[in-house]
Amino acid sequence: MNKLPWIDVIKGFGMICVVIGHIYDGDISRTMFIFHMPLFFFISGYLLKPNKNFKEYLVKKTKHLIIPYASFLIPLYFAFRGFPEFKISGILSFIKSPLLGGRMLSGSLGVFWFVTCLFLTQQLMNYIIIKFNIKISIIMVFLMLALSYINSIFFPYFWLPWNANVVFAAAPIFYIGFLCKEFNIKLNTILVFVIGVIIIIGSYYIKNNTYDMKYAMYGIPGLTFISSVFLIFVIIAISKIISRLHFLKNFFSEIGKASMVIMYLHQPIQLSLRNNFGLSRVVLLVISITISYLIYLFFLRFILTRAIFLGSSLDMKKIRIANLFSK
Repeated sequence: MNKLPWIDVIKGFGMICVVIGHIYDGDISRTMFIFHMPLFFFISGYLLKPNKNFKEYLVKKTKHLIIPYASFLIPLYFAFRGFPEFKISGILSFIKSPLLGGRMLSGSLGVFWFVTCLFLTQQLMNYIIIKFNIKISIIMVFLMLALSYINSIFFPYFWLPWNANVVFAAAPIFYIGFLCKEFNIKLNTILVFVIGVIIIIGSYYIKNNTYDMKYAMYGIPGLTFISSVFLIFVIIAISKIISRLHFLKNFFSEIGKASMVIMYLHQPIQLSLRNNFGLSRVVLLVISITISYLIYLFFLRFILTRAIFLGSSLDMKKIRIANLFSK
């Protein structure tokens, strides 16, 4: 259980923003994209507990992120792609996308890029924070930010498996999150809200002030990065207010606890419903979050599902053939 009550709240609030960004388009979507994925890199940095045992940290995060990633990806990939031709060329073509991940996964699987990118970012930043002092770490992070802009501006079609190239853009945001916790950085709430409003209004006029991290589209160099960070601070301030309101706190906290399941499932659900039933966006938003949350509750009931879909290390240790579906 998180010691900070607003952490699950901000995950819930942020995940709702992710779903809104995928269901809506135009200015609403662009505004969500400024901060919604950067927010989760920031939170991950904020929650980082540096581990000097790199192998242990790698194993821990593999269990927590990569096993659920594969557990969701494999059945969904078969569901939407069908089965390959039983020829070498057909099989190789079929497995190419899930193995490379990142930009190769689109449509209902489009959000999966985030998990592998987050995993790589965590490994890299844990190593840097352990091995280097803060001055060297800041220099390295600035260099990564510069490389991300080179990728975005001069080589926009260049990408690496698992979206490893996006790590250069994610790491600076991750590191800011870490520093905010490490030095207990706090900003004036009123000032943050004022700047946030200015950024949102300005973004309606400056259309390219937005992020699409998956495709290495980082907006206006410097400005969009700063816009993203300030809007993250706005969301933190809102989440802290919500965490003092019992009903809203419980609602957003529950969504936050289910945030990874919602992330994996909201696109398959909402795209299937949109393509087959033509439902309104509000209805798609409510249904995709609700169904994903109910599936999360189902996964909580069993050792096996908690282990492979929720990444529970404790349940992975408990798994035995005789009690796979024990409560």
